[in-house]
Amino acid sequence: MTTASQPGLPWRVLSAWGDLRASMRSLIASGVTEARLLVIAMLSGLIWFLQEVMLYRLGEAGQGLVGDEVSAYFAAQFMAAIFFRTLMLYGVAGLFGLVLRKLGGQGSWVDTRAALFWAFLVTAPVRLALTLLSTTIPGEQLSLIVAQTGPVLLAVVLSIFLAEVNKMKTWSIFAGIAGISLVAIGLTALIPQVS
Repeated sequence: MTTASQPGLPWRVLSAWGDLRASMRSLIASGVTEARLLVIAMLSGLIWFLQEVMLYRLGEAGQGLVGDEVSAYFAAQFMAAIFFRTLMLYGVAGLFGLVLRKLGGQGSWVDTRAALFWAFLVTAPVRLALTLLSTTIPGEQLSLIVAQTGPVLLAVVLSIFLAEVNKMKTWSIFAGIAGISLVAIGLTALIPQVS
């Protein structure tokens, strides 16, 4: 008996943009395991690390660092990207799962984790390209607009994936994510800046 080979992960990430909902259904139907979810989360973290390296090289992130400080900076960024960010994603997925279940969501805990992790991986290359674009285009305001397109894109894709696995309306999930983001931005603005 022969089985049809599944396309590789890079192709699945790219083709997800053709039909986001279908890509989420395909991921769930292919049998999501915890090991597979961990790989997806860590791969999105690796792309985030590449984004940080790019910001260091093209931006002001590492100005003034020399020698061993640069190595320490990249080691810390790598640890943050692969380990701490992955733990954060598990925590956020747990919160999303809890809230969505209270609001009538029908997705399992694994489905919710899959939606969150898949959203981060599918949008990671686009967010990387937007970061590159924002560091190379002239004009501070235009650069800021391009840089903020990535988080908005992530929120839209995450809303679509969470709505798909929880059998809910996309707009209601997006409104919740946008509301929480605005509150977080407001609270951050209230924190006194340490100089």
